[in-house]
Amino acid sequence: MTQQYDWRPWLVAGGALVLAALLLAFGRGHSAKMGDRTPVSITVIPVDSINLDCSSDLSFDSTRCAFDAHGKSQAVEKPLRPYVTTGRELLLLSGVFEAPDVGEWLQKARQTGSEARVTVNCQASVLGKVASIRVRWQTGAGWGTERDVPVARVSDCRVVP
Repeated sequence: MTQQYDWRPWLVAGGALVLAALLLAFGRGHSAKMGDRTPVSITVIPVDSINLDCSSDLSFDSTRCAFDAHGKSQAVEKPLRPYVTTGRELLLLSGVFEAPDVGEWLQKARQTGSEARVTVNCQASVLGKVASIRVRWQTGAGWGTERDVPVARVSDCRVVP
């Protein structure tokens, strides 16, 4: 009696590997280009409004970090800050905590002592990309270097309840 070999499990496994490779290569879509408007979703806690910083001499019109390349504070109305999107992408965004809805949430959180994390959905206008930038996630902490980080100015930010 001859036994016939079943190739189906190998075909399924091979197909899964090809699909995984395609998703890895193309699954995140194409990077937004300068001037593009794109939705952005991030999560924040109240102390992020004072903890998140970047340090650089680069400027996108009047949009720049709150610290120069030497770590010296500079006056900026809506400073760039590092955020990680819900899709785990690092971005430098300007205007998140200055947005009316986010500012209202922040004020209430401070009044009640809440440290709850919320999701914020915004429209982002891409300003460009920085090849290298120093960021920190807590005031007084050391600066870490990040590479190839998109930069955007946000509008229409809404806190998701």
